[in-house]
Amino acid sequence: GDTAGNPTTMGDVQKEMGEAMNEAGQLLQQKKNEFMAMLNSQSETFSEQMATLKARAQELEGDARQRIDATIASLETQTEEFRSRMTELKNTSGEAWEDMQAGLKSAGEELEQAYQDAIDEFTEGS
Repeated sequence: GDTAGNPTTMGDVQKEMGEAMNEAGQLLQQKKNEFMAMLNSQSETFSEQMATLKARAQELEGDARQRIDATIASLETQTEEFRSRMTELKNTSGEAWEDMQAGLKSAGEELEQAYQDAIDEFTEGS
Protein backbone atom coordinates (compact mmCIF):
# COMPACT_ATOMS: atom_id res chain seq x y z
CA GLY A 1 0.00 0.00 0.00
CA ASP A 2 2.53 2.57 -1.11
CA THR A 3 0.87 5.96 -1.84
CA ALA A 4 4.08 7.77 -2.82
CA GLY A 5 3.19 7.33 -6.49
CA ASN A 6 -0.16 9.07 -5.96
CA PRO A 7 0.23 12.69 -7.14
CA THR A 8 -2.52 14.09 -4.89
CA THR A 9 -2.24 13.30 -1.19
CA MET A 10 -4.89 13.92 1.42
CA GLY A 11 -2.62 16.66 2.75
CA ASP A 12 -2.70 18.42 -0.65
CA VAL A 13 -6.48 18.27 -0.77
CA GLN A 14 -6.74 19.67 2.75
CA LYS A 15 -4.24 22.40 1.88
CA GLU A 16 -6.21 23.43 -1.22
CA MET A 17 -9.49 23.34 0.68
CA GLY A 18 -7.87 25.38 3.41
CA GLU A 19 -6.78 28.00 0.88
CA ALA A 20 -10.25 28.11 -0.67
CA MET A 21 -11.82 28.40 2.78
CA ASN A 22 -9.35 31.13 3.64
CA GLU A 23 -10.29 33.10 0.52
CA ALA A 24 -13.98 32.66 1.31
CA GLY A 25 -13.23 33.76 4.86
CA GLN A 26 -11.48 36.88 3.62
CA LEU A 27 -14.41 37.70 1.34
CA LEU A 28 -16.84 37.25 4.21
CA GLN A 29 -14.63 39.40 6.42
CA GLN A 30 -14.62 42.12 3.78
CA LYS A 31 -18.40 41.84 3.47
CA LYS A 32 -18.68 42.06 7.26
CA ASN A 33 -16.44 45.12 7.39
CA GLU A 34 -18.45 46.87 4.68
CA PHE A 35 -21.73 46.03 6.37
CA MET A 36 -20.45 47.20 9.78
CA ALA A 37 -19.28 50.45 8.18
CA MET A 38 -22.75 50.96 6.74
CA LEU A 39 -24.32 50.27 10.16
CA ASN A 40 -21.93 52.70 11.86
CA SER A 41 -22.85 55.40 9.41
CA GLN A 42 -26.55 54.64 9.96
CA SER A 43 -25.96 54.85 13.70
CA GLU A 44 -24.29 58.27 13.36
CA THR A 45 -27.23 59.49 11.29
CA PHE A 46 -29.60 58.34 14.05
CA SER A 47 -27.58 60.39 16.57
CA GLU A 48 -27.85 63.50 14.39
CA GLN A 49 -31.57 62.98 13.87
CA MET A 50 -32.07 62.43 17.60
CA ALA A 51 -30.30 65.73 18.29
CA THR A 52 -32.63 67.43 15.79
CA LEU A 53 -35.70 65.96 17.50
CA LYS A 54 -34.49 66.89 21.00
CA ALA A 55 -33.80 70.45 19.91
CA ARG A 56 -37.26 70.60 18.37
CA ALA A 57 -38.80 69.23 21.57
CA GLN A 58 -37.43 72.24 23.46
CA GLU A 59 -39.53 74.49 21.21
CA LEU A 60 -42.78 72.59 21.64
CA GLU A 61 -45.39 72.81 24.39
CA GLY A 62 -48.44 70.95 25.62
CA ASP A 63 -49.75 68.05 23.55
CA ALA A 64 -47.11 68.37 20.85
CA ARG A 65 -44.38 68.29 23.49
CA GLN A 66 -45.83 65.13 25.03
CA ARG A 67 -46.04 63.48 21.62
CA ILE A 68 -42.47 64.33 20.64
CA ASP A 69 -41.16 63.22 24.07
CA ALA A 70 -42.92 59.87 23.66
CA THR A 71 -41.52 59.54 20.13
CA ILE A 72 -38.01 60.37 21.33
CA ALA A 73 -38.26 57.80 24.14
CA SER A 74 -39.42 55.14 21.71
CA LEU A 75 -36.68 55.96 19.18
CA GLU A 76 -34.03 55.94 21.91
CA THR A 77 -35.09 52.46 22.99
CA GLN A 78 -35.08 51.18 19.41
CA THR A 79 -31.73 52.83 18.69
CA GLU A 80 -30.14 51.28 21.80
CA GLU A 81 -31.44 47.88 20.77
CA PHE A 82 -30.11 48.43 17.24
CA ARG A 83 -26.67 49.35 18.61
CA SER A 84 -26.51 46.39 20.97
CA ARG A 85 -27.41 44.11 18.06
CA MET A 86 -24.62 45.78 16.07
CA THR A 87 -22.16 44.88 18.83
CA GLU A 88 -23.50 41.34 18.92
CA LEU A 89 -23.17 41.05 15.15
CA LYS A 90 -19.57 42.24 15.27
CA ASN A 91 -18.79 39.25 17.51
CA THR A 92 -20.70 36.71 15.42
CA SER A 93 -19.43 34.65 12.50
CA GLY A 94 -20.51 32.09 9.94
CA GLU A 95 -24.12 31.29 9.25
CA ALA A 96 -25.30 32.98 12.42
CA TRP A 97 -23.76 36.17 11.06
CA GLU A 98 -25.68 35.85 7.78
CA ASP A 99 -28.96 35.40 9.67
CA MET A 100 -28.31 38.29 12.03
CA GLN A 101 -27.15 40.53 9.20
CA ALA A 102 -30.48 40.20 7.41
CA GLY A 103 -32.41 40.97 10.59
CA LEU A 104 -30.26 43.95 11.43
CA LYS A 105 -30.47 45.33 7.91
CA SER A 106 -34.27 45.41 8.05
CA ALA A 107 -34.22 46.76 11.63
CA GLY A 108 -31.98 49.58 10.45
CA GLU A 109 -34.29 50.36 7.55
CA GLU A 110 -37.34 50.41 9.85
CA LEU A 111 -35.54 52.68 12.29
CA GLU A 112 -34.46 55.00 9.46
CA GLN A 113 -38.11 55.26 8.43
CA ALA A 114 -39.24 55.91 12.01
CA TYR A 115 -36.74 58.75 12.40
CA GLN A 116 -37.75 60.20 9.05
CA ASP A 117 -41.44 60.04 9.98
CA ALA A 118 -40.76 61.74 13.34
CA ILE A 119 -38.71 64.50 11.74
CA ASP A 120 -41.40 65.02 9.08
CA GLU A 121 -44.13 65.12 11.72
CA PHE A 122 -42.44 67.44 14.20
CA THR A 123 -40.43 69.77 11.98
CA GLU A 124 -43.06 70.39 9.30
CA GLY A 125 -44.16 73.98 8.94
CA SER A 126 -41.62 75.31 11.40
